[in-house]
Amino acid sequence: MKADSFSARSRRWWMSGAALPLFGSLLLPAATALPAQDSREEVLEECDEWLKRNPPRYHIRAYEALAALGDLRALEILKKHYAKPGFPRGQTPFLIASAVGEKGVVTGIGPEMLEWMEDSDEANDAWLWKNILAIQIKAEGPERALEIARNGKEIALRGAAIEALAERKDESLYELIPELCKALPKKDAEKMILMGAMVSAMSELGNKKTQVKGEWQQVALSLIATMENEQTPRAAQLMLARHLASELEADRLVLEPDAWRALIAAKSRAGEGQEEKEEGRRRRGVGIRVAEVLRRGRHGRSCLLPHRPVGLDGGPHPR
Repeated sequence: MKADSFSARSRRWWMSGAALPLFGSLLLPAATALPAQDSREEVLEECDEWLKRNPPRYHIRAYEALAALGDLRALEILKKHYAKPGFPRGQTPFLIASAVGEKGVVTGIGPEMLEWMEDSDEANDAWLWKNILAIQIKAEGPERALEIARNGKEIALRGAAIEALAERKDESLYELIPELCKALPKKDAEKMILMGAMVSAMSELGNKKTQVKGEWQQVALSLIATMENEQTPRAAQLMLARHLASELEADRLVLEPDAWRALIAAKSRAGEGQEEKEEGRRRRGVGIRVAEVLRRGRHGRSCLLPHRPVGLDGGPHPR
């Protein structure tokens, strides 16, 4: 495969897939009753009519209905239109793949879905792989996605596996990304694909709580270290810098690894100081609440100040 054609196809997948809305489902929740047989036949006939019409909105309506039907015949129709897309030809596969990912996650994944994924193993199928693997990660765990991310033959599908793990915010990424950063592909186009997926995963994992902890910082530092490699494309470095600037709230972009390391260290120290302040506030809050309990008696009166008993026998306060 030539690097230029590979890069063009992969970029087209990555940009188009990320921008598409998510639709429908191929699986229904276990607790949801499937339509009666007669109703399914009606839906299939109606979808057939919609798919014969030119306006894309009818096609989208058909994909949504087929995806929600929970019928293997509907799956076969979607597979057929995925393999030989109609108008709009460039977007139809992504629309169908998104339908798989949106609702298929509810009940897990079936053998037919995995077979579809395995039979579609080109770079342009990465969006389908990402959505199906995300379902499998939720239903069965990350093992298969990790194997693909490490050893997949097609680099775009490796990127899709990383994106699926990122969508689930799977903690295995904390170990996977530093590992992959040590053995980047040789071709620039392949480096861009893998770096793009890992940088995106870093951002998915990042928030104000995780960024001050060692696991997230190790991921960020591993990616930052790739800036020191002369073989890392400048475009990949700029992509990483933009994500780091967004995550760490930096005021400018730099391609200097030490500057990012210093910023992460400063954020870590600030986070430790913030944790100490929060702990202090928590302890003070507990102390105030205990003092309030001691100050106020059972019936809302002070139990520390003298009071006159109610009744001649000094019985309990009236409620």
